[in-house]
Amino acid sequence: MIIHRLFPLIMLVLMVYLSGCYVRFDPPPEAPCPIEGLLLSSEDLPGNSSDWFGETPSISGAPLTIGVERIGAVYAAPGLFDGVHHQIYRMVDEEAALKAYQDVEERDFLTEDYLEEWVLVLELARIKTAANDQRMGCNLLKYTKAEDCRLVALYRSYLVRFNIRLYGLQINDVVPLIEEIDSRMTECLAPK
Repeated sequence: MIIHRLFPLIMLVLMVYLSGCYVRFDPPPEAPCPIEGLLLSSEDLPGNSSDWFGETPSISGAPLTIGVERIGAVYAAPGLFDGVHHQIYRMVDEEAALKAYQDVEERDFLTEDYLEEWVLVLELARIKTAANDQRMGCNLLKYTKAEDCRLVALYRSYLVRFNIRLYGLQINDVVPLIEEIDSRMTECLAPK
C-alpha cells in the first residue's frame, strides 16, 4: 500500500535526476599562481627581519570566511602591538570579488574606533598600483592615538587586505610594503 503511494514520487525524482535537472557544482577556476607566494614575509617588513615575529601563514590568518582560497599572516615587533596584518582572498570570479571588495572596504574604513575620518595621506596617494579598485588611508585610534594605515584592494578575482600600526614606524615605511604587495599581485596576474 505504501509502495503504491511512494511509486509516483520515486519516479518523479528518478526522472529529474536522469534528465540532468539537478544542481551541478563546478570546481573553481585554477589559480594563476600559488596564493602563499602573494603574502609579505618578515623579510619584507621594515628594519631587521629578526625583529619581527609572526604566525605561519594560514587560513586562520585570514579570518573572513569568503572565497575559494584564502591565506593571511600577522607580524609583530616589540612596541608595535597589533603590528602588520596581510590577508589575501581568491574568489570564484571577478563579480564575486567585486562584491566582497565593496563589503570589506565599507567595513574596514568605519570610523567607530577612530578619532576622525580616514585620510589618504600624500605618501600613499603617490603610490600607483595595478589594482582594479583600491582604498588606502590612515587614522588615529581613539584610545591609544596610534596611527593605523590600511589598504583594501581588488585585483581581478583577488581581494587584498593590509593593515599596519605605526608604533615606531613612519608612513614612509608603509610605501614599500604596498608597492611589494602590488608587485606580487601584478606578477601573479600577468599573462603567461
